[in-house]
Amino acid sequence: MQRSVTQKPVEKNVLKNKPKDSRWRQQTLPSYRPLFTAQFAWLVFLFQGVLFVLIGTLVLALDNAKEVVVDYTCCHQHPDDNNIDCWDNSTQFHSFTCTVPVKLEEEYEGDVMFQYGMKHFFQNNRLYIKSRNDVQLVGDLHSTYDCDKYATTMVDGKELPIAPCGLVANSMFNDTFKLYYYTQGDLLIPVPFSTERVIWSVERKRKYKNPKYDPKKNETLCDAFRGTAKPLDWQRPICELGNDEDGYGFENVDFIAWMKPAALPTFRKNYRSLKKIGQFVKGLPQGNYLLVLNYNYPILQVAGNQSRKYFIISKDGILGAKNNFLPIAFITFGSVSLLTVVFFLVIQMKNKKH
Repeated sequence: MQRSVTQKPVEKNVLKNKPKDSRWRQQTLPSYRPLFTAQFAWLVFLFQGVLFVLIGTLVLALDNAKEVVVDYTCCHQHPDDNNIDCWDNSTQFHSFTCTVPVKLEEEYEGDVMFQYGMKHFFQNNRLYIKSRNDVQLVGDLHSTYDCDKYATTMVDGKELPIAPCGLVANSMFNDTFKLYYYTQGDLLIPVPFSTERVIWSVERKRKYKNPKYDPKKNETLCDAFRGTAKPLDWQRPICELGNDEDGYGFENVDFIAWMKPAALPTFRKNYRSLKKIGQFVKGLPQGNYLLVLNYNYPILQVAGNQSRKYFIISKDGILGAKNNFLPIAFITFGSVSLLTVVFFLVIQMKNKKH
């Protein structure tokens, strides 16, 4: 007796997801594996070296940015004095006014920025960066988490939150600058400053907001900050910082610029831009200037004798601000590649002799 075997019908949808039998889908395309010979290697390095040297040279040629850097760390001293130890750390620091002559060898036509710079000041320290509270900076004055010993302080027997709290705000740079231009008759004309382009407008709108108060009820910004204390090293409270142009309190442009930590110990931050009006409508004319500054920030006592302070007058070029690092890096890398070409050629010539 024979058994009958019945076969199940093959479903049409079983193989519907099977990829097409093509070389591309099955990854069977013909491939090429280059032979890394000395000749192939030096050709690659030759192309790479020539390319990077040309790019670096082109960047240098197009870099028409200009700047004047004034080191005023020891501006109170006579030029013949030793500038290494400007301050005796055993004595108390007092603010003073200092004047420094500045000379522009050529006209700075276009948009001009005024900046301050610092050397050997480590804003990139992990504990320094962490010592702040961004929630407080948008109006919640009692939020002092992460500010550690700069979070609260005792005032008249009461523990009050510090506003703004943290080491970053406590160490805010507070030197102020005025620049004057000598005319042909040796008259001093003040150079007009502006806060345009000092910070991004979106920063002030999103990250820095003063606590709310009602001017209709004769309330002031200091009323909004009532119940808080000023930072330990500040001379006045945050509500008195700034003016109508610079902004008040947390929304002050100098405060916002300082609160952005620098990545390197030598850095610069925007202070003001040139307001192009009157005699300065085209930019800064060539000639002699006088820098008058209020020396309020004791950087040598804060950051040590290796630290410095600078005032910078800069004009961006086609490629932005003056920066020699990029073209030098390109030319250096290209030169190393070309030296590698010479090395491979020597090896190849020796191998042919043998």
